[in-house]
Amino acid sequence: MKTNGSISSKIFYTFFLIIFISILSFFYRTNHITDNNALNEGTLGIPMDLNPLLLSKKQSEKDIAGLIFNSLFKLDPEGQVMPDLAKSWNVTPDGKTFTIKLRESVYWHDGELLTAADINFTLSYLRNNSALQNQNDIWKNIKVFYTDSHTIIFYLPERYAPFLTHLIFPILPSHVPLENYSIINNDSVTKIVGTGSYMLININKLSATFERNPSFHFGVPKIKKVNLFFYDSLEKIINAFNDNKINAAFFGLPVNSMRLDSKEYKITKQILNQSTILYTNNLKAPFNEIHNRQLIHKVIRSENFFNALQEKSLIEIAPSGPIPPNSWAGKKINNIEAIAEVDTSQLSYTKKLRLITTSDLQMTLFANEIKDYLQQLNVNIEIFQITNNNQLLSIIEKREFDFILLNVTGKPDPDPYLAWHTSQVIYPGLNISGLNDIVIDKLIENGRTNYDRYERLKIYESFNQRFQDISPSIVISNPVYSYITKSSLIGVESMFLQNHADRLKHIYKWYYIKN
Repeated sequence: MKTNGSISSKIFYTFFLIIFISILSFFYRTNHITDNNALNEGTLGIPMDLNPLLLSKKQSEKDIAGLIFNSLFKLDPEGQVMPDLAKSWNVTPDGKTFTIKLRESVYWHDGELLTAADINFTLSYLRNNSALQNQNDIWKNIKVFYTDSHTIIFYLPERYAPFLTHLIFPILPSHVPLENYSIINNDSVTKIVGTGSYMLININKLSATFERNPSFHFGVPKIKKVNLFFYDSLEKIINAFNDNKINAAFFGLPVNSMRLDSKEYKITKQILNQSTILYTNNLKAPFNEIHNRQLIHKVIRSENFFNALQEKSLIEIAPSGPIPPNSWAGKKINNIEAIAEVDTSQLSYTKKLRLITTSDLQMTLFANEIKDYLQQLNVNIEIFQITNNNQLLSIIEKREFDFILLNVTGKPDPDPYLAWHTSQVIYPGLNISGLNDIVIDKLIENGRTNYDRYERLKIYESFNQRFQDISPSIVISNPVYSYITKSSLIGVESMFLQNHADRLKHIYKWYYIKN
């Protein structure tokens, strides 16, 4: 019996060991990439300051902020506002009072609890910092009250449907000194804390290392570590990719310029909310006449022109329109126009027209293509490139142009008020073309005071149609960026991005699978 017992025990332990190894093997296979592999991404620019409210145009700084910090609200892939640090919100029937409730158990990376004091600290910084004038104008007429540690009340002077999108700004911790955000001071920079999905562990001029935040309010991220590697040129990022030093990168490229092994890598397309616009000066001849604007519109919005522009573009582009081409309110806003036939006779104007643009290489290519195509209408164009921002602003203010070609960054909400309402014709208003149309104005006013997303959608569809009919300017395209990652990385979605770092908003959902 003893021998049999011994044999039975050996059989039991052998069986137990097999089961145990099988379980370990299962968890290894399912969590192998999650726990033992990292997202190693190349990004442009050497970061200098990590204050997310004072970021330069460097992609690296935005990417770091995207991993570390959160806002009260954020945009989902369809462009709809969703709570982030906020738990809930409501608005009074008159549309003027918003009450925001914070999530109760959100912690900074150093263990401190997020409270309304941090919102107050950040909002005060926005209000009082002169370097943030473009961001803090809205707060001049809004009253803010903090009724308890997790409740904030905003009193607006009038109904304003896009208000929640103005709460999409990074929240700073009130207990961290602002001088800590400078990378020059390497002793304190790693003391930067946020509420984001990843915590900054180490940073230098070459790279930054992040580990997942175990208390992240949307759930523990599945990828254990993120390494950002800093490069000062796109060429160096591509070389790093080819040398297997990185396994992810986000950049603008010409159409089909990279041939990747589809088994190992994949490309997710992301449209950036930055429009290339050809403004026509509606305040003087020849563009004070609708007929002449329609002629220009017909040529520039043609499929042949867009294809020619795409071939010469430095990066891939997508057709655009006055309302961003993202899926908004669950429905795609159509910017591909079926332009009605118009008289293709010459413009009733023979003077050589001035096309103003910047010295940017992409704008130069676009301007020359516009010049060539408009010769079909016997339109003679002289291109002037401006290198000084003050000179450009002076030209816009005095309307010393016939055409002006610019890249314009859009807002998170599709509200076209700042760009096209008659009240914005006078500088510093952004109605550069001088559009003055009572129908357009009424549609804009109705859209920005209507809190029903689907009613707003109908209004903006009418706005798009009216814009097409009177052709005050031509919104040509949006840049399309390519996010190249391992094919085993799951969860990356195509989005309409407000800025480059928006692709990281849902990184906590991403995970690797074994190919």
